[in-house]
Amino acid sequence: MSTGADLRFVEKEAGEWYYEYQCYPYGQNEEYDVYGPFSSEDKAVDHCDDNHANAGGSWTIHYEGKTNKLSGKPERPRRRRSLW
Repeated sequence: MSTGADLRFVEKEAGEWYYEYQCYPYGQNEEYDVYGPFSSEDKAVDHCDDNHANAGGSWTIHYEGKTNKLSGKPERPRRRRSLW
């Protein structure tokens, strides 16, 4: 089962990854815990998988040049590998 938490993997700068995991109660809370930096998206995903319950899906936001696009539209929804 998944928690239904909102989960975003964000490349804040080129090669500098973080992830934002929504605080409980999931789907109702606007606050996020932020983890990182990591040297790659894969390392951020591995850390999330090792330390948190399965969110059920995630967004990836890539760094785009000189401006951080955290407030921009996410690239696409992405399913994480299942822990089961």
